[in-house]
Amino acid sequence: MNIRIDLRPDKQAKPKVSAIGLSKYIAVILLLVFVGVSGLTLVYGALKAHYMKAEIQQTEKTIARLTTQNTRLADELKRLQQQEKVYVDALNLLEDELPTIEFLSILEQNLPSGVWLNSISIKMGSVSLKGNSYGENDVVLFARGLLESDLVTSVSFPDTRRGKEKDGIPMVDFSFSCQIRDIAQVLPTGISGGGK
Repeated sequence: MNIRIDLRPDKQAKPKVSAIGLSKYIAVILLLVFVGVSGLTLVYGALKAHYMKAEIQQTEKTIARLTTQNTRLADELKRLQQQEKVYVDALNLLEDELPTIEFLSILEQNLPSGVWLNSISIKMGSVSLKGNSYGENDVVLFARGLLESDLVTSVSFPDTRRGKEKDGIPMVDFSFSCQIRDIAQVLPTGISGGGK
């Protein structure tokens, strides 16, 4: 048996790259790129999910806080509406009764000691007075004092007649009416808003 071996050096033999080896090499690179991109995507997704979870929790806390705040503000709004209603009612009452109060104040200032009032009827813009006096002069002074006030625009002529005696002194029964202004026209400029 004869075996021949050629021990001479090759004339620079080129390694042959097979198509199968190249495709394996490309497949491995593509697989590594896919694994890398998938890993980065998973890490990015996990971080994004973590931050979104934190934002959702923060938003839920904000919603809960705002809901509580909304309830408190609704209660406060109801309380303030009730308080406003009380103030509006008080203002309306004051506007309705202020001329009466002012007239009674003027009445008290101008009522002579010898004059008694039996009845006062106050209606919008008009006042009717009935009473007794020791003399007609006191009634005239009383009516003139009312007329000199800023609130009273006119006083009717007093209707007088002899009445019953009181403690042996003859009394005079009287009645007259007054026209009064709207209180807003009577208030001084400083009070109504145009003051110094």
